Amino acid sequence: MKPMMLYTRKTSPLLAALAFAALLACPMAGMAKPQDLLERPAEMHPRVESSVFLSVVRAGKRLVAVGEQGRIVLSDDNGASWKQVPSPTSVTLTAVHFAGDKQGWAVGHSGIVLHSTDGGQTWEKQLDGVQAAKLHGAGVQALGSDTPNLPAQQRNAQQLLADGADKPFLDVYFENENKGWIIGAYGIAFTTNNGGKQWETIIPGITNPKSRHLYSVRPVADKRYVVGEQGTLLVNEGDKRFSAIPSPYNGTYFGVISGNQRELVLYGLRGNVFWSGNEGRDWKKVEVGSAVTLTAATRLDNGNLLLADETGRVLRSTDGGQNFTAEPIAKAAYITGITQASDGSIILATNRGLFRTAPAAAQKDSK
Repeated sequence: MKPMMLYTRKTSPLLAALAFAALLACPMAGMAKPQDLLERPAEMHPRVESSVFLSVVRAGKRLVAVGEQGRIVLSDDNGASWKQVPSPTSVTLTAVHFAGDKQGWAVGHSGIVLHSTDGGQTWEKQLDGVQAAKLHGAGVQALGSDTPNLPAQQRNAQQLLADGADKPFLDVYFENENKGWIIGAYGIAFTTNNGGKQWETIIPGITNPKSRHLYSVRPVADKRYVVGEQGTLLVNEGDKRFSAIPSPYNGTYFGVISGNQRELVLYGLRGNVFWSGNEGRDWKKVEVGSAVTLTAATRLDNGNLLLADETGRVLRSTDGGQNFTAEPIAKAAYITGITQASDGSIILATNRGLFRTAPAAAQKDSK
């Protein structure tokens, strides 16, 4: 699982994973204050492609990957080679997303949000954990007295303020260059309508009374879904309101991905995968042949879906997520991110670096 940081309450394995990987890679980082790492530019690394990477995406024909110690790398040859670019932070970056070829956002530890306007070549900070905690606290203060678990939410908000910049964002999604969402640990969640120039907490409009960790936000048809720990499954009713819908599983989801048309696929702990053909009203459990935690997914250009797990196994679906079979393209590494390059090759982000498959590995027709 994507390894991570130690929290005072019981933490999911994914959260524990991300910080652990970063500490192993840079022992001195564990001795530095989060604020110091937040403000320290990432060091350039001579073999950066072998670093721990947690997310990789396509921005037009370019590939962009982010990972430990604030490292950001680009590839303009479909993953055959990688170039590190300057990053304004040394905290671990957990996710990256682009709305088109040029506009991109990366999020990570210490509540960091970075923005690029040139396809990932340069980055600037838009938000950090201190600012996010203040926005989060203001949102909780706006909650009515009849809000479920209000005292607990108030305590969590006060703790965020007291802790400063040490809570991570875990996913980011923009549907266009202006409208986007970021989510993370302890239920922190924000939205923007101007490309991140201003961020607004959506705590007053999100059904998450126990402040559970939120891991993934993604579109399915014309809706946006958020998944997280302990069966958290939310769907939007507008930009700032996400309501809970019945979940087929009480364990943790690490991701959600769209199948064909209005199909929805959830994946997470212990190899659990669930498929819905009607936007989450009904569910079918999908058997994938192993109880190993699933950590990443992508939709290929031909409509196939790929899932990846913590052992390096890759699974393919050609029917929108109703069935998956093992693919012989995996690497013996912990897969944390997966995408398709413009030439059709599959790109894997792992705890041992970035790997590229041959383009032919992606060529199967979707049913």
